[in-house]
Amino acid sequence: MRPLKDQVAINSKIRQLKERGVTDYFVEREAGPWKNAISLGLFKTEGAAQKFLSELRAKDVNTARVGERISKFKAITFLFSGINGKAIANLGRLRQNYPKSELKNVPCALTR
Repeated sequence: MRPLKDQVAINSKIRQLKERGVTDYFVEREAGPWKNAISLGLFKTEGAAQKFLSELRAKDVNTARVGERISKFKAITFLFSGINGKAIANLGRLRQNYPKSELKNVPCALTR
C-alpha cells in the first residue's frame, strides 16, 4: 500500500483492513520512500505475492499493490567464535541454500 500521510490515516486504513478480515500487517516506520506504508507481507516469489493480492481483492482490499522491497543492506556478516567442527560442517550445508553467500574461516581480531 502507498505511504499514508499521518497516524490518523494509518489507523483508519488498519481499521478498514481489520473489517475485511486482514489482521497481519506491518507499518513501515523507518525514514524513506515507504515510511507510513502498511506492508501486508513479504513473499519469496512474485507469484506468491500475486496470489495473495488476489485473495485480498476477494476481501475487497483494492488499494494493495505488489512491489519489490529493496534492502538497504548489501551484505550481512555473521561472526562465530569458538565453534566446533560439527557446527562448521552444519554452516557449510546451510550455505548451499544461499548461492551468493560466502563462508570464511578468518583469524579473529579480538584474540590478537
